[in-house]
Amino acid sequence: ITVAVFCTIVPVCILGDSLNETDLVLFEDDPINQLRIIEPVQFKSRPPGLTPVYLTEEEQVCLARNLFFEAGVEDHRGKLAVAQVTYKRLRTGRWGDNLCDVIHYRSQFSWTNLKKRKPPSGPFWTESQQVVRDFMAGVRIDSVSDALFYHADYVSPNWAHEENMVASIGRHIFYNNDIKRR
Repeated sequence: ITVAVFCTIVPVCILGDSLNETDLVLFEDDPINQLRIIEPVQFKSRPPGLTPVYLTEEEQVCLARNLFFEAGVEDHRGKLAVAQVTYKRLRTGRWGDNLCDVIHYRSQFSWTNLKKRKPPSGPFWTESQQVVRDFMAGVRIDSVSDALFYHADYVSPNWAHEENMVASIGRHIFYNNDIKRR
């Protein structure tokens, strides 16, 4: 099922196939909450609702930086997929107890190994921050719900095996958690 997700800047989302005029009236006089449409998201079945997550301000900044440096040129969907993998890693407990620890865990995200990098800015930074808000509001991509690993499509890491691939989104290939080092 393809379901459109409509979100405001303050993370309020409406899940449905379309909005009617009554829904839009709720937002027309509120410039802060101007409604924006997020591209349709694929679900195996219609979810009962969006599942929001709480992130501290520090974790929000860490995740936005990770999206900026890992998937800055990707579209909204590509950044959202990277956010899901990053958060799922936190849920496993294998890479740290908070999102910043997960992101900075030894050699997990290549940008963290760089000594010098420019601070995030511009439209890719703005989009990365928006993706974090959307992720916190519960927007997800079903095809990467089992993914714990990904890599850019122009590299071939030794752990990546086709039988574990779950999705290809933008320039990233995503893998489930059944990956075994060979």
